[in-house]
Amino acid sequence: FAAPGGSAAPAILVATGASVRHIPLAEIESFTFSDPAVQEEFNAALATLASRDGPEAPRTLEIHLANAGGAAAGGAAGQPVTVRYLQKAPLWKTSYRAVREGSRVHLQGWAHITNVDGIDWDEVSLSIVSARPVTYAIDVYTPEYVQRSAPGRDGTPAGFSRAYAAAPEARMQRSVGDAMASSVSVQVNEAPLVAGIAFTFPEPVSVPAGTAAMIPIVNRAFDAELNRSFDSRRDTGSPRIALAFRNTGSTQLPPGPVTIFDGDRYAGDALLPVLLPGGTAMLPYAIDVGHEVVREMETGDEELRSVSIVDGILVEERRTRRTVNYRIGKPGDAGRPEAITITHVIEPGWELISPASQRSDGREYTFVTSGSRLTVITERLRQQRVALTAAEERQLLAYSSNRLIDPTVRRALRNVLELRRTVSEYRDARQALEERIATIRDDQTRVSTNMQALERDSALYRRYVRELDEQENRLAVLREELADVREEEATAESALTEYLRTLQN
Repeated sequence: FAAPGGSAAPAILVATGASVRHIPLAEIESFTFSDPAVQEEFNAALATLASRDGPEAPRTLEIHLANAGGAAAGGAAGQPVTVRYLQKAPLWKTSYRAVREGSRVHLQGWAHITNVDGIDWDEVSLSIVSARPVTYAIDVYTPEYVQRSAPGRDGTPAGFSRAYAAAPEARMQRSVGDAMASSVSVQVNEAPLVAGIAFTFPEPVSVPAGTAAMIPIVNRAFDAELNRSFDSRRDTGSPRIALAFRNTGSTQLPPGPVTIFDGDRYAGDALLPVLLPGGTAMLPYAIDVGHEVVREMETGDEELRSVSIVDGILVEERRTRRTVNYRIGKPGDAGRPEAITITHVIEPGWELISPASQRSDGREYTFVTSGSRLTVITERLRQQRVALTAAEERQLLAYSSNRLIDPTVRRALRNVLELRRTVSEYRDARQALEERIATIRDDQTRVSTNMQALERDSALYRRYVRELDEQENRLAVLREELADVREEEATAESALTEYLRTLQN
């Protein structure tokens, strides 16, 4: 209703008997209905409105096309238009089971998919991609993540499509190859991508809202061999038994946990990284109590490695070596140890000297040894740079007499020492002359002050005059000597500077 005065502000008109009262809405802070039935009806209406805008409320998306009444945009009338959209969903995950038999391992993998759309997936076409694309997420609708439902009576997860419901046997009583091949039926088409792999399932999949499904994606044999590995960052005392797993397939394997069996017995768990075709992964899965590894580290004293001269700068290079011994054996001297792969990590600033590494990744180095001892030597080089004009004389003397240093460098250092000594001698002579002149000037100041209190015809005054005259004569001689010494000092410094400029190495 229009308010008095022509205002468009909303208001309520309340009739009370024969009169009507105008109440602006802006002035109402709260109100209640005196009739309980009306109040209940009003609350129900508000709840209905709120449910329409809640997180579970359905959204309607209208797409308007140009020439909707006639031809579609850019085409003839009646041409079909396909509409696709992307919706935020949690990442799918992968888990594996691996059964080792000799030099082969049979690997089974499942994709774990959760339906959080809020609507059932009923016979939908499903494709999943394992990659790391660069994406931009826009929150157009935040779904409610509901708790997964319990498994069905037959033990399969609720919503697991019957086309993929061939669960693995609880215990394998037949041969490994036959049991693994028949325990899971894989119906998936693999398509390698430029940056990943896509799995497309040819049969429709049904997953009710709020439930999850496990769909087989891998069921094949690969090359593998048993190995023992020791990593000082995580292992103490005993190495780990590992599976050196090689992907001989044509497509990459997504990452995920792996449950490993030796035949029909559980052996341990491992974590499979992204494994490209032809790639190899080391999968530690158990502690080998039949072997022990003791790690001992020794750091030697820092020693002088080389001395060079560059542009008048003395470059001193010192070396520190660190030795790490891995002692490998069996408890109780139970025979020769098996081959062990040792992962050694060095700190920044250190470099590997020996032995040669079979594989390196950043600061990690891998060594394979069948002996009872592995010695890893690393080295750190530290440079110290000091101007030859500022270096201590004892340091230059030590380097000039060190026979491990290049003879050319030693000869240059001896020349620098001689030139520096010449400069030092003239500098000392100059400073001595300057001190003598300063002493005479101080004495002249004292005599002049005393003369101001004496009569000019007194004997003491006349003696002070003779003394001042003698001092002036001495000052004249000293000034000449000082000028000569300063010139000699400048010449010596120039000779030193010029010689340092000629030194390159």
